[in-house]
Amino acid sequence: MQNGTISEGSSGDARKLVSQAQEALNRSLALHAKNLLEKALALDPGNKSALELLATLPALPEGLSPVEGASFQQETGLPVEVVCDASDSPMVLVPKGKFTMGRNAGPKGEGPEHEVYLNTFYIDKFEVTTKQYVDFLGKEGIKDGKATRELFEENVHGIVWRGGRWQPAPRLQKHPMVAVSWLGASAYASWAGLDLPTEAQWEKAARSTDGRSFPWGEDFSTSKCNCKESGAMHSTPVDAYPSGASPYGCWDMAGNVWEWCFDWHSPDYYASSPDSEPLGPAKGEKKALRSCGWGAPAQSAHCCSRFFAPPEIHLEKLGGFRCVKLLIRRPAREEYKRGLLKKITTSIRKKFKTEKRTK
Repeated sequence: MQNGTISEGSSGDARKLVSQAQEALNRSLALHAKNLLEKALALDPGNKSALELLATLPALPEGLSPVEGASFQQETGLPVEVVCDASDSPMVLVPKGKFTMGRNAGPKGEGPEHEVYLNTFYIDKFEVTTKQYVDFLGKEGIKDGKATRELFEENVHGIVWRGGRWQPAPRLQKHPMVAVSWLGASAYASWAGLDLPTEAQWEKAARSTDGRSFPWGEDFSTSKCNCKESGAMHSTPVDAYPSGASPYGCWDMAGNVWEWCFDWHSPDYYASSPDSEPLGPAKGEKKALRSCGWGAPAQSAHCCSRFFAPPEIHLEKLGGFRCVKLLIRRPAREEYKRGLLKKITTSIRKKFKTEKRTK
């Protein structure tokens, strides 16, 4: 390029790079293709083929930023680890593809074993902590009151109302948020620009594509998770078990607290669920939870274990959650249509102000 004009040689080199990028995409090497296309556009900024091909590559969703020094996944060209701008929580990439969901040898409701396809998504590396939930409440101006208790209960294992503000219970800033209703978990996710994971998304993030029994492999170990046999009988910091992380880098996918999922629960759902992006039953009375609580036995730490509870219930010493960021928005469900999730924090603030005026 000379004096703002593109030389014939530069244009030709750009075309060669675009051709190489297409070959890289044919071999599922999105990161390599992206690098080639950026080089082509540096030589020929108006190259239509390069621009069109670049537009077909997955883009990092709004509200996420790559962590410093992050590596990039070859197949998608996306950073393997990012940070959610709103919640400041690290999230890890789970690439698209099939995995084995459920098991045939477990209790009723954990089978039948079946293959499921999921699109690429990001999921919280850790369970949402008490500090993060307190930050959410503070930034949204949500004080104590009857309406607020629809979201969670004040709890010595979670957060408490002290000195006119919400605070993590003493020494529990890095512990998972507990005593949260499904509505309270959804409110946080909506505020952060995130979603609750479906059961399928949660399970793939926990066990990857090799059908493993536990996030770390096949053999159970009390040194890798916080369950009844581990002996803590209390929540532990969300980063307490590094050797128990899943293949994608998610911690506490077994133990510490049960985690709310997006889906309504049905023990018979797997028998007729779709083989791509299952969202759970269209309606129900109880929502699904995954992981296993600190007081639950070792068999509940299996990646396929399922639990369930009414969405309005506060699970006292249990009931935590983590969030996902989707590259492809999921279809609207009845909960969204009724406005329970969208702009829910605004609704809570209005209820709080009404309560305050009537006191």
